[in-house]
Amino acid sequence: MNWEIFNGTESEWQKKFFEYDGHYRQSYQWGNYKSRMGWKVIRLSKKSDDKNLNLVQITYKKFKFFCAAYIPGEILGNSINLDEEFRKKILEHTKSKILYIRIDSTKKNIINEQQNLKS
Repeated sequence: MNWEIFNGTESEWQKKFFEYDGHYRQSYQWGNYKSRMGWKVIRLSKKSDDKNLNLVQITYKKFKFFCAAYIPGEILGNSINLDEEFRKKILEHTKSKILYIRIDSTKKNIINEQQNLKS
């Protein structure tokens, strides 16, 4: 499956957020709060090979052809799914040529996270 713009409702997002015991900065309301502070928000979803739904909320600002994106908290799912297609989807959505992504993960298993993000 591919990364897609999340087209569900706020309550559907929140249901998955609670299932994953998500960081508060991945809550739908946090995205709304950041958008009121001038950040743009993109919410993406992807079903992985094992049929689990992965969600990620990204706040970003765009400067001409450059996009500075921030993933606060962590992905709701498995970070192994942050692949090249994920990057391309953000570039496509923001109509940018250069992408800088910062991830502020709060996951406790740092070794797995490092391996996932390197690959």
